[in-house]
Amino acid sequence: MSESDLSQMFPWPGVHSRTPVPLLRPALMVTLCLTAIGACAERPDPLEKALDAVGGREALQELRAFSYEAAGDRFESGQSANPEAGPIRSSSFDLSVLYDVESDRLSLDWQRQIFDPLRGALAYRDIIDGDLGYQTGNNSVFNPPDTDASRALPSEHIAAVRRELRLLNPLLYLRTAAMTDGATIKADVERDGRTYHVIEVADPSYPVELMVDAESGRVAMLKTLQNDPIWGDVETEVSYEDWSPPEGSALQFPHRVELAVSGRTLHTESRTDVVVNPQFAADAFAIPEEPRTQVDEEAARRGALTAQYHTRWHALGVPADQDQTFVTAAAVAGDSEVQHLTGGSHHSLAIKLGDGVVVVEPPLNEARSKAVLAKVEELWPGVPVTHVILTHHHYDHMGGIRTYAAAGAMIVTSAVNRSYVEEALSSPHTLVVDELARVENPEWQIEAVAPDGEFSLERGGRTVKARHVPSIHSEGLLVVHVPETRLLFVSDVYFPAAFPAGQPLPEPFNGWGQGLREQLPTFDWEVEWIAGGHGGIDSIADFRSHSGS
Repeated sequence: MSESDLSQMFPWPGVHSRTPVPLLRPALMVTLCLTAIGACAERPDPLEKALDAVGGREALQELRAFSYEAAGDRFESGQSANPEAGPIRSSSFDLSVLYDVESDRLSLDWQRQIFDPLRGALAYRDIIDGDLGYQTGNNSVFNPPDTDASRALPSEHIAAVRRELRLLNPLLYLRTAAMTDGATIKADVERDGRTYHVIEVADPSYPVELMVDAESGRVAMLKTLQNDPIWGDVETEVSYEDWSPPEGSALQFPHRVELAVSGRTLHTESRTDVVVNPQFAADAFAIPEEPRTQVDEEAARRGALTAQYHTRWHALGVPADQDQTFVTAAAVAGDSEVQHLTGGSHHSLAIKLGDGVVVVEPPLNEARSKAVLAKVEELWPGVPVTHVILTHHHYDHMGGIRTYAAAGAMIVTSAVNRSYVEEALSSPHTLVVDELARVENPEWQIEAVAPDGEFSLERGGRTVKARHVPSIHSEGLLVVHVPETRLLFVSDVYFPAAFPAGQPLPEPFNGWGQGLREQLPTFDWEVEWIAGGHGGIDSIADFRSHSGS
């Protein structure tokens, strides 16, 4: 115990000063020492307490590998029908985890059942060895059944998977703290009537805070920040329950884990068959020579910071590991001033109106939106984008909304989405600083379309209109009409050229488009062509052939 510690406990002259004083009587000195020792025993080091609770520093240092089976559910907060609604249960999963801790190699064998908003059964395996990764099987609901879509994993995916696995396994952070000087003890916090010690542990992307129950010493939860293209700096919290040691090991493992982002649960899992320091097969982490991951350190950094965003896509059965920055422009019906901007999974429409351009749909993220804006500049040099129309609030269609606000475009959206969009535009983006975050004192304009109203903009002899159509897929969903080209642009309520004409649409796509099929005949719009936020371009006759409407 230091002099400063004693001086705080016993603020008497001579204990912490250099002034000579008579020696204390031996009996009193023994009493002081016992009291000091007792006080220290009541306030053990939080890190040592946490290490002891999971089996001890030595057991953690000897942790070379582990494996377990998991089953759970995934939830999605950005695909609900109403922007203010809670998360939907999007999929369930069974998972086998092999992790070689010493060599940082891992294998994740997934069986996913996707049921909302898309549907499908997927089976694939991610193998990661350092900077390299490989995936076998099929991880997309849009592939035919039994597809072998094996591929080299991009750096974004590798970093995101590794980050997520660490968040779900706090022993990895405790092991780091036990073997390095990368831990900082912070002030205790009170939560729900309990006291928690706070241990900050370094992480390659962003530090984590382990919340250690002051009574049990167990890690009850973890907190950190991650990036989201729309919401920016989002708090991620992981809670751990049902700690127990696997057979033959002193280490305690959590058997129930829950991950939440911004207070909304996205991932729950229960674990069985935990094994510490198993012997792995020689080929457990084997990666083919070709194709090989094209290692990209900057992409890996983004993937780690944005891990929850990447894993959400996979939980929907639609992997989106790399930015879609290739944009192709195609004139609609020979009209050079109406361009369908494709080149990825999510598409936009650009219409030149006199001295400005209207873009319909800002999907995915800033990288895609910058690529679309660059294509617009290539098509019509010097002509600014004055408006962007958002068809609905789902995160895959709204991901670039901040980029257009930074460019000065007026945002047109349903009145149902106004507060949701304003919140997104106001959210802090410090982990990954986007264009809007770089604008000093940013301002934006929003035109909210009433449920029974219509947006209409006429310039340079051309018009763009937008109205609502009802859909079980999303409330406040807009469709866009370009009268001079007799074109209708839609997202999610119809996938032009994606299904053979003359056949009924499969579910859930048939149900999503029911409102469009019912409402379109009541509009005073002349429509000959339909372009999609997904898919290509169909004639109105093809559209009608799917339902007999």
